Formats: sequence, structure tokens, C-alpha cells
Amino acid sequence: MARPKKYTVNLSDEEVKQLEEIIHDKNVSRTLRKRCSVLLNLDETHGKVITYVECEKISGACRATVANIAKMYCTKGIDAVIVLNRNVNSDTAKRKLDCEAEKQLLEIASGQAPEGYSRWTLRLLADASREKLGIPVSKDTIRRILRRADGLQK
Repeated sequence: MARPKKYTVNLSDEEVKQLEEIIHDKNVSRTLRKRCSVLLNLDETHGKVITYVECEKISGACRATVANIAKMYCTKGIDAVIVLNRNVNSDTAKRKLDCEAEKQLLEIASGQAPEGYSRWTLRLLADASREKLGIPVSKDTIRRILRRADGLQK
């Protein structure tokens, strides 16, 4: 026997309309679409009542995700569900180097290597960017910029 639902989702007509608009918008992320579809599936006022397991199968989300979305809606409201809170360290965070800084970094990399070295290494480029640009840039960021520039040249 399944455990009874701890959080019940009862959406108003405006909330249903808002969620359906988000699902049909092409510029919305897959995560946000999935959250909206889970809420619409769990809604007890506008459709048949389904369990978390059935919702999991319909929406393709895991059971913990379904439970967390229901909990988020019941405790914080619909605004918390339809907003993605990105971590500052995520890939979608603001880039450290803009186009101008990338150009300067590429100029440094295409120039003469420092005395005592036959070629530029990622560490040397990181040190040079810290000195000339005044921005501490990691080796991985420099590697990504160089790889992207190499791909554009081919």
C-alpha cells in the first residue's frame, strides 16, 4: 500500500493558464517545462488524482523530483517553482572574460613565448593574463577559449 501524499497540489485557473503558457514557450528550459508538467499532472482540482509514481511515469522525472516540486509549490508557492535559481558557479553564470579580454588573451597566446620557454603553456597564459589583463583566469577557461578560437579558424 502506498503512503498517502504529504503535499496536495490544488492549482487555480490562473496558475493552470500560466503553467500551460510556460510549457508552450519555445525559449523556456527543459527543467522549467518539466516542473510545470509535473504540477499540472499532480493538480487535483482540474483532473483526475494521480500518485507520485504515476506522475513519475507520465512526466519522466524521478520520484524525488516529483515530491520536491510538490513540496516547493505547497510551501513557497508557484513563483518558487517557475523560477530557476542558478548557482553563481554554474555554467550559465556570467562569464569572466568578455570579447575584448578574449581577444587580448589570444594576442598574448599568438605572440612570442616568454624568455626561457619554447612555447606558451596554460599556466604561463594564466600568469600573463593576470599581469596584463588584471583578471585572474583559470587554466580551464583559457583552454576553452583557445579551443573555441581554434575551431573558428578551421
